[in-house]
Amino acid sequence: MTTMKKLIAPIAALILFTTLTSSSCDKNDDSNNVSPSSGTSVASGKWRISYYYDKTKEETSDYSGNTFEFNSNNTITVNRNGQTISGTWSQISDDGKQKMVLTFNTTDEKVLELADDWVIDSKTDSEIKLSGDSKNGTETLHFVK
Repeated sequence: MTTMKKLIAPIAALILFTTLTSSSCDKNDDSNNVSPSSGTSVASGKWRISYYYDKTKEETSDYSGNTFEFNSNNTITVNRNGQTISGTWSQISDDGKQKMVLTFNTTDEKVLELADDWVIDSKTDSEIKLSGDSKNGTETLHFVK
């Protein structure tokens, strides 16, 4: 019986140690883990949509003649059909992915389609390629200067 008591304490300590160290090393799988990213600037000037595919069909022509201006204060101005629409943009790191988040203050359904948190596939001073991070179908959005 004394030998059993001598074995229980070290085994309990080993179990406690293993539990504490393994839980502190777990990867954080919280999909809402969002943090700001560096390199969050977009070249000034007017941008246009060169390609937009929304889940089942290409809709690039719906944005013909529209311009988008990404301002350094993280506002965005859209000129669409003679109307000026305001919104915001930001670049974040979300669950290990660099994303551009677009929001708009409008009831224009076509502009609201673009409001999303887009995965940044590539970004230069003259082209931004974004894709949807969704299980509802493929979404692709390209801006060019």
